[in-house]
Amino acid sequence: MVFRELVKRGIDVVPVNPAVAEVEGRRSFRRLAEIEPRVDAALVMTHPAQTDRVLADCVEAGVRRVWLHRGAGKGSGDDRAVAFCEAHGLEVVRDLCPFMALPDAGLPHRLHAFFRKRLS
Repeated sequence: MVFRELVKRGIDVVPVNPAVAEVEGRRSFRRLAEIEPRVDAALVMTHPAQTDRVLADCVEAGVRRVWLHRGAGKGSGDDRAVAFCEAHGLEVVRDLCPFMALPDAGLPHRLHAFFRKRLS
């Protein structure tokens, strides 16, 4: 859903997933370092157990900004992942679903953002 929404809004999204060759008609890369031209930001949507490997790939590929997705559950980023980002000079967004940051997101996402702001 996030991928489709970003594409719909005209954002150039490049999928990275070693398990698939294509996502929604776009070539999927196995690793960030394979993408040309290089990307400077990554939205990490992995299980926390896979996040360390993906963050190391980000550093190797020269990614400078990382968004550790948080939907339901723990999300991609725990304290250790954030510490890794800080130690390697990566700007990090944590514990936030991208839908909550998009203007004109649907009602459920606006409500989620509203309550998150009030409770944090």
